[in-house]
Amino acid sequence: MFVEVEKSGERFFEAELYRLKGELLLNAERKMMNAERKKKTGKSRSRKLESFSHSTEAEACFQQALQIARRQEAKSLELRAATSLARLWQQQLVTCSLRFTTGLPKGLTRRT
Repeated sequence: MFVEVEKSGERFFEAELYRLKGELLLNAERKMMNAERKKKTGKSRSRKLESFSHSTEAEACFQQALQIARRQEAKSLELRAATSLARLWQQQLVTCSLRFTTGLPKGLTRRT
């Protein structure tokens, strides 16, 4: 995946490279969603699928970063990858929760 890592064999920051790729994918997704909100075009379904793809790929990058950091016993890089993954999961949970509660009839909304 990363040409320079493969060429040089230097893998010390490989986990961080995967984590950063995941963060960049999520950032691109956020920008795309913000632009879509401003436009309000009829292409929302295809954009949502593309957005889902970015989230899935970002999650895979974070998981890969975790795996590499654990193998290298790089605790700080492992913590950074775990934090990014947890942030993604939290955002997905909030989004899922909002979709669920907004689709319910008024009397059935969840109490907090």
